[in-house]
Amino acid sequence: MAAPMENVAGEMSAEENEVFCQIEATVPTGFEVTAKLEALEVFKTEVKIARGHIVIRVPIKDVKKVLELGCVDNCFVIMTELKKFPFADDEMKCMSQLRNLVPDLDWDVGLQAWNKVYDFPHSIASRPSVIPADLGEPISTKHIFRPKKEPKRPEAKDSRKKLWTAKRKDKKKRKIDNISPQETDNVKTEECQSDVPKHEGQGNSQPDAGIESCHTDSSVNDKTSTDRKIDTDKMVADQSVTETTAGEAPPVAESSQAEEGPSKKPKVKITSWDPNMPAFRVTCKRAGANHKFDSMCAASNFGAAINNYFNWNVDMIKFDIEVVLNISENDIRVCLALTRGSLHKRNIVSFGPTTLRSTIAYSMLRLCEIKPGDVVCDPMCGTGSIPIELAQNWKNNFVIGGDVSKRFLARAIENIDGVNNKRAEKQRGTVAADLMHWNAKKLPLRNSCVDVFISDLPFGVRMGSFAKNWKLYADSMEEMARVCTPKTGRAVLLTQDQKCIHKTMSMFTKYWTRKATVGINQGGLAAAVYVLVRTAEAYSQSEQKTDTSASIGTENESQVKITEDN
Repeated sequence: MAAPMENVAGEMSAEENEVFCQIEATVPTGFEVTAKLEALEVFKTEVKIARGHIVIRVPIKDVKKVLELGCVDNCFVIMTELKKFPFADDEMKCMSQLRNLVPDLDWDVGLQAWNKVYDFPHSIASRPSVIPADLGEPISTKHIFRPKKEPKRPEAKDSRKKLWTAKRKDKKKRKIDNISPQETDNVKTEECQSDVPKHEGQGNSQPDAGIESCHTDSSVNDKTSTDRKIDTDKMVADQSVTETTAGEAPPVAESSQAEEGPSKKPKVKITSWDPNMPAFRVTCKRAGANHKFDSMCAASNFGAAINNYFNWNVDMIKFDIEVVLNISENDIRVCLALTRGSLHKRNIVSFGPTTLRSTIAYSMLRLCEIKPGDVVCDPMCGTGSIPIELAQNWKNNFVIGGDVSKRFLARAIENIDGVNNKRAEKQRGTVAADLMHWNAKKLPLRNSCVDVFISDLPFGVRMGSFAKNWKLYADSMEEMARVCTPKTGRAVLLTQDQKCIHKTMSMFTKYWTRKATVGINQGGLAAAVYVLVRTAEAYSQSEQKTDTSASIGTENESQVKITEDN
């Protein structure tokens, strides 16, 4: 006998009652597989990867956990995704197609996920109380956003004319230079005396007084000229008033501008503002060359349709909801943004010229396969991105960092203090990392005492140079071979100078074996992350560097005052 329907409904699992959504998360290009493995560990659900982003299927109640992933930069909840959308051949028809998509979007799921991250004092309905019959006529933005005109190219005639005038000016200058300095002084004094009216007790025998009167008289002339200008302006204003005899109001604004100068006109809002409604904006990201429209036109029409549909407020700066319209060739994806800024800045307060993104630092650490109790060292820590990510996410390890620049170490300390202040507000424990001032080519550490080395090597673009990298890479890799534990030690190094690192690794095949290489996009540069494994070969004392003029120093000597500058 079949069970009653109410019992079946009561026995349904919680997973079947949960509402799921798809979250698109952007990640550093090259670390998509690393980000996928992290998402699978946290959510244990379906994860799709594409270039530069991953798509995670998560319950709406767990949406906020996506923002805690270390590999994630920006997050969006997908409301609809259309493959091979049939765009029309006309711009206005394409805009009508985009406008008609607004009512069919899954606003319910999108706003539910948005409410898990942001708060709004009033409830936001996923469907308007009165559905408008028309979402407005499509508009073209070509007459509003005009492209800048190309600079006029000089013609041959113009260049000849400029050359002729320049020669003429030089000729006049030579004529003036041929006059003796005494003659020029006489000419100047005569001009001043001719312009200055003579007063009582002042004659030609007082050249200094004549010169002073020349200066004072020039100010008087300027004053009279300005007075004449004001009189002429008044005459023009009076004339304009007499001409407005047909019942028109006098141009008060123009007269005030004539007196006070040009002033900006106050901006007038075209749309009304409802405090019970959220403010929104639309951002269009378009890729493809076969579209009959541009990104600005698509964003304007799509935003106008949303405004006509929901009557939401429009604000391009202080917005509550950001609607993202992604158009890639003939594919459309409409999302709501869950982040208002990239998450790679979440742990950095003081930036430097080569500060490593927190998401890249975390992804590199996942490649290290860190185990509890491992001693991890960053010999060139800079502003501390890698030690901070390591101390926050791997708490059962000993973190060491150092750099040759005291200025960068000071910024690293500021970043660690900023992280601890944020954790204190959330009543969470502090993070700790030992930072020291040293030279990576001569580490003040004993042999075989570090399990993992990880570092962002200087590229030679913003810091250092390609010529210095040859010695720096070789000396630092030899030092890492000395300090790293044989057979079990690992090293993960990031650099864009691939020619130099390849040559350096070939020199130390006795101590290092390359396990993997991950190509990434680092600020527009084609960089790579190299995963190395320490061989079982013990470092020979006789093969150490002959340059031992500077002593390694003790641990107390290496801990200098960070407040000092280079």
